[in-house]
Amino acid sequence: MSFRISAVCALLALGLVQTGSVASLTAQDQAPPPAAAPAPQDAPPAAPQQADGQPPTFRGGINFVRVDVIVTDRKAQPITDLKDTDFEVLEDGKPQNIEQFRLIKVDGNVRPGDPPPRQIRTRDDEETEAARDDVRIFVLFFDDYHVRRSTSMSVREPLIRFVQTQLRPTDMVAVMYPLTPVSAISFTRNHDSLISAIRNFEGRKFDYTPKNQLEANYMRYPTETVERIRNDVTMGALQGLAVRLGSLREGRKSVVFVSEGFTAMLPPQMRRGDASQPANPIEAGIASRGQDSAQQMTAEWFGQTDVYSRMREVFDLANRNNTAFYSLDPRGLTPFEFGLDDFGAGVPPPSFATDGRALQMTQDTLRTLSEETDGRAIVNRNTLEAGLAEMVRDSSTYYLLGYNSTVAVNDGKFHEIKVRTYLAACT
Repeated sequence: MSFRISAVCALLALGLVQTGSVASLTAQDQAPPPAAAPAPQDAPPAAPQQADGQPPTFRGGINFVRVDVIVTDRKAQPITDLKDTDFEVLEDGKPQNIEQFRLIKVDGNVRPGDPPPRQIRTRDDEETEAARDDVRIFVLFFDDYHVRRSTSMSVREPLIRFVQTQLRPTDMVAVMYPLTPVSAISFTRNHDSLISAIRNFEGRKFDYTPKNQLEANYMRYPTETVERIRNDVTMGALQGLAVRLGSLREGRKSVVFVSEGFTAMLPPQMRRGDASQPANPIEAGIASRGQDSAQQMTAEWFGQTDVYSRMREVFDLANRNNTAFYSLDPRGLTPFEFGLDDFGAGVPPPSFATDGRALQMTQDTLRTLSEETDGRAIVNRNTLEAGLAEMVRDSSTYYLLGYNSTVAVNDGKFHEIKVRTYLAACT
């Protein structure tokens, strides 16, 4: 579970989540300072020590809850001098005792005097390195089902520059597609192999040509059914990825979700009874007449509701495993969802109203995925690198809190968690 708190002078920043489901900043309000006495002024801002002088070891358990918290000032810069006594955690309104607390602060570089970072050759190497606090973990998830071929080509260079300028020697990165088995995910520190993988990324949104037996099994389904299957496959892959990342360590993990968003509803002229067949211009032209009807807009609403319902399972597992999704729309700043290449010859394009609703729906799925998992949506931007830099900054400085819940013992229900911090002076 994750929180993002923007500190305001003499104000309480309040984060609200449902355990294992939602993590997002929801309110700011006035509040008194915490009852516990603050640490001495000369106390170092390092993580607290156990009785034996060793840093606390984060443990798991049925009732043990972990929360990572990003605290920034009004300039969006991280605040790094807080202590455990500066935070208050409440579950269902009841204060919880913060038993474990650490400031995680890394830059991905090798510390002076340390040997070069270990190359990742085996699963043992992967697990050993991922468990280190000075290692950042990233995944590039290429949602080829929801990215056009043209936009996949245009996003390659920004992603390559990200690898070249933002990643550091100790960072661990993996590449995944919707059909990549979780067991096949492998991490690397080899930037050349990452760049090669980026150059091979090719989207196929609205291209229903099968590339494997699984896709061949449903190639003759209606186009809307194929889109729902593609949504389900991608969401299932994101859930599996979150669980896999959670098995590596308890700290924050970041996923760059390269996608144009989930398809909630196709316009009438793109609906075909057999996705393997080209559109019939006459039938498509007749169907397009109802694209802005009340019936169509009602169907769009139900389609979007269905998508969000299925997305909740992604939020749940992502928050349980401290995984943040940074949705990156490769289209950049765009006024349209559909292009002429999305329709067959002679098929009329959608109206501006239909196109605008579809664009809004796809972008909203990306924003929601990021907001509900404490990531950032890199949507409707011409400069994608700035959003990726924000992701790296979030992964570099955050607080990791842990407590044993005193409210419910494995009851399987949602519980409201609030994290508060009080800053007595402006930063």
